[in-house]
Amino acid sequence: MENNQMNNPNKRQGKVSELKAVYKAFLEKPRTMKEVTIVTGIVRESICWYCKELRESSRLFFLRKRRCTITKELVNEYTTNPDLVEDDNQLDLFD
Repeated sequence: MENNQMNNPNKRQGKVSELKAVYKAFLEKPRTMKEVTIVTGIVRESICWYCKELRESSRLFFLRKRRCTITKELVNEYTTNPDLVEDDNQLDLFD
């Protein structure tokens, strides 16, 4: 029974659509994970997993630390827009 639940195509489809929603939220503008939770309605725990997956596939980029507009805590700000990321490799050419 558990194996059937894990192989359920509807469940996989839901995860794919959630991952796309997280990707799009970070693409629209740089955000914190909590801000993405508010925008998408996806629970925070799932956002963490999707961010991990996006980072591992080099599609999510850390921008800076800043205060979250929701929690007021100092947290990481991310984007999926590669045009917003500074290219540190260029600086290494002159070392």
